[in-house]
Amino acid sequence: MTNAEQAQRRQQEDAEVTEPEPLDIDAPDRGQLGDEPESVEDVSEVVTVLVDAQNEILQRADGGVEGLELIADGWVRGELEAMALERSHDGMTQVGEAHVVSVEATEVDLEADPPRLVLNVCLDTSDIDVLDASGQSMGDLMYQPDHPVLHVYGAEFEDGRWRVTTHDIPASSTCSDP
Repeated sequence: MTNAEQAQRRQQEDAEVTEPEPLDIDAPDRGQLGDEPESVEDVSEVVTVLVDAQNEILQRADGGVEGLELIADGWVRGELEAMALERSHDGMTQVGEAHVVSVEATEVDLEADPPRLVLNVCLDTSDIDVLDASGQSMGDLMYQPDHPVLHVYGAEFEDGRWRVTTHDIPASSTCSDP
């Protein structure tokens, strides 16, 4: 095989390597900042979309996060990008989905620059298992609570869009009954 043929073959092989598909994110349209009840509802919707996107990222485990910038920025975006890469490299996939059980606004500052909102979100992860690269369950190695877990999400409003920017799981992460 000549050098030209080898180069052409490498180009064909490189072309066959496909980029991951964009995430199936149903991001809310851009708009104006609403009053407090509207903003809480808008951020609740964005957090639910974020949880769905995280499920997709961990189920696909292909490293793809295109579209995440529509709903996440800062710490949260970096956290999910790192998860995507880690799962892709380790060959681990998620089976099942986390679900939002309840949402409660704890801080709302629409006068801040940028406007900010913090939500307590209870997530049910009881339907989730993680499989290693060979398809074996890692469930016995995972923390699997028998109750929804409290997650604290912060969001900021910029460029006509709420984006989730912070995420924390407090030490006392048990949710109260919804």
